[in-house]
Amino acid sequence: MFGNFEEEARKVLVNAKKEMYELNHPYVSSEHLLLAILKGDNEISDKLKTFDLDYNRFKDEVIKIMGKGSS
Repeated sequence: MFGNFEEEARKVLVNAKKEMYELNHPYVSSEHLLLAILKGDNEISDKLKTFDLDYNRFKDEVIKIMGKGSS
């Protein structure tokens, strides 16, 4: 199934999993996907930045709301 995605989508999925591990969360959720998108250099992240949404700001909010999991 993973092979059905384009290269950019695969990168986002892999980076979302990295974000999940970094935050010690039990599963990949929409927050991790958005963090992965914002971290990349692509058309979607550029568009989101026009709405004053960037990786660091969003990650801080995720940690503030959801916290970091325990190992």
